[in-house]
Amino acid sequence: MTLRRLGRLLPAFALLGAAAGLAAAGLDAAVTALADACLAPLGWARAEPPRWDWPGLRHWWLPFLTAAGGLVAALVCARFAPEALGPGLDHVIGAARGEEDPRARVAPVKLLAAAATLGTGGSGGVESPSGHVGAALGAGFARVTGMNTRAARIAPLAGAAAAMGALFGAPITAAVFVFEISRQDAQLGTEAFAPPLLAAVVAEGVFGVLRPPALPFPPQDVDFAFGTGLFGLAVLGVVVGVAARGFAWLFRRARASTRPLWLRAAIGGFAAGLVGLWAPVVLGPGYGVARIALMGDIAMASLVGLALAKALATLATTGWGGVAGVLFAPAVSIGAAVAAALAVLLGGLWPALVPEPAAFILAGMAGFTAAVSNAPLAAILFIAEVGRSVELLAPGAWVVAIAWIAGRSVATFPLAEERAS
Repeated sequence: MTLRRLGRLLPAFALLGAAAGLAAAGLDAAVTALADACLAPLGWARAEPPRWDWPGLRHWWLPFLTAAGGLVAALVCARFAPEALGPGLDHVIGAARGEEDPRARVAPVKLLAAAATLGTGGSGGVESPSGHVGAALGAGFARVTGMNTRAARIAPLAGAAAAMGALFGAPITAAVFVFEISRQDAQLGTEAFAPPLLAAVVAEGVFGVLRPPALPFPPQDVDFAFGTGLFGLAVLGVVVGVAARGFAWLFRRARASTRPLWLRAAIGGFAAGLVGLWAPVVLGPGYGVARIALMGDIAMASLVGLALAKALATLATTGWGGVAGVLFAPAVSIGAAVAAALAVLLGGLWPALVPEPAAFILAGMAGFTAAVSNAPLAAILFIAEVGRSVELLAPGAWVVAIAWIAGRSVATFPLAEERAS
């Protein structure tokens, strides 16, 4: 596609970004309203370390609520748009490769199913479903505007980047992410980057007007300098890479189940609810675990428990058929908890290994996310863009390089395999 042709299509991509921003705002509003109504008694929205107490009898309704949410989502998708089942990013890749042409109905069905799953306490990322919604909108725009074949393959990427970037306030990260996950499979050139970036920036602006802007976690004021901390970060890269390997293996095992999808979604929701009885902060789509990890002064055992609880709740929800994704919130949260626990351990042995705990934890987020997504550049940009500090680029890149190699070469899953079976 020539630059002149691409330039003529940019207004259409900007309009697509506005539509995706509206859809992302609607999804965010639906999930938040439902979660506030269903989970408020548990204090799920408060970023507080769990007490790990035995839950009172008055909270034992939670597993049944999360099971009902998963069941409703599965039945709605099965009835109206079976392709809306699962996380959704695999369908974004399929559209970019020209193998799929998402139907218009996928957008509202996916939105409702994701709201039912996450709003009732399912643990997953709202970004993956929103990316599928945006891709469906992009495919619709391509059909309506009569885009040629190559532009029609870029439009779903633009819609996905717009919806995802609007939700976590990082349009550059979103554009790089969809470019990374699709370029190898779709064989698209550099012209596939500008439209997603434009759409993502427009979407963030629309989203910011409709929804109160809120970063996943507070901006971090870091002043990182390499030294002995380099060795601590190297250990962190290996640890989060191995953790990602284990998580990916369990995820693939869960997705390989042959039980009926509606049953898997209900059982997975019930299991996630059981985990949430002891640690309500792991429920839903938020970054509460990451915010807790950044607080400091949290016991190592509690941080390890949070990492395990978030991983188990996410595996139960997404691995067993829930309409939610591993990216970005769950991966970021698990990586943050693992990194914070390691920071406590290494800092106790030799404080010079962790000179800047916040940078250490944020780098751990990037490392784990890169290893489970096969999108290292987006993971590095994510912590810098959301953390509002370019000082995070260097430690993030160091950890991501080690974690991505350690995890990806062994057992992490490519996003193209995130298919509902």
